[in-house]
Amino acid sequence: PPSLSPSLTCRFMKCTAAQLKELCKAAGIKVSGAKGELAERLKKEGLSGTGNRYDLVLRLVQLATGNGEPKKARGTRNEAGEFVPKKRGPSMAIPDAAKLLARVEKLAYPGDKVVFSWSNYKSKYHLDRVLGLCCELFERHVLVKNLIERDHLELAWTIVNDLNGVWGLCGNGIRGWGYISVDGTLDMWIDKMEALCNRTQAYLATHPEKQGWWQGHTEEAESILRKIHRELPQYGMEPDAKELQNKVLQHPVWGHPTPESSTEEEGVEAEERGRAEGAPAEGEVLTGAAALAVCMPSYTGDPDLMNATVYPDGTFFVSRK
Repeated sequence: PPSLSPSLTCRFMKCTAAQLKELCKAAGIKVSGAKGELAERLKKEGLSGTGNRYDLVLRLVQLATGNGEPKKARGTRNEAGEFVPKKRGPSMAIPDAAKLLARVEKLAYPGDKVVFSWSNYKSKYHLDRVLGLCCELFERHVLVKNLIERDHLELAWTIVNDLNGVWGLCGNGIRGWGYISVDGTLDMWIDKMEALCNRTQAYLATHPEKQGWWQGHTEEAESILRKIHRELPQYGMEPDAKELQNKVLQHPVWGHPTPESSTEEEGVEAEERGRAEGAPAEGEVLTGAAALAVCMPSYTGDPDLMNATVYPDGTFFVSRK
């Protein structure tokens, strides 16, 4: 007989063969065959197999007496006349930022025993997997769920800052940047960041009361993005750095003067501020909690679990203790 899903088989097999034949007869379909075949025909007709045996027989009686219709599963019929169940739409539930962060950190920072068992290939493309997961969660929980349009501006940027902080740190301190964006992962991330900036700008235009919050919370988001931007050229990713600069860091949502309106001196001064941001003084090397605060401003875990070092040129290295 045709194969059935375990759940469907369990529900329909609570009926006897005679009861299934009566259901098929009431639905106007072929009544011969084994129980599995009868159940498959009922499934194709869109009849619901939910409920206990009493519920299924009750529907049969209701149909026979004209007092009701058998419960139908939601769906449509294709050109061949086969029933196609309706697919569930994406969940629009408000996400939990802490759970999303924990999920990404679990992938980004595996234990030493796990890393030692990796093949060379898996080690090379570890960062690409981490960024790929960040892009997936970014799309599903921030963009698809329209968090900003649903008045969750703060939550949207909390999630994005957490995701960017994890994969940006992972790239600098865990696996290196050499094999990132093999399949355009970095390009996808930049496009999603641009879309988020566009949505934020449109939201702030219609919600002036949120301007104060936004101005007070842009520093963390922009700081993470600028650190990523400074690291990209060091690993041969100048085109990606330029795209990040043009699409995201120069976006009007940050409230900076456009390149056309700013003087050359202002541009040089801004670049010097960006390069010096969080970097130790000349000849000084930061370690411990001070270094961790520079490398991972959004990190809320136990600082005793992480090693961090920041060098005078502003580069840093982070690893698990």
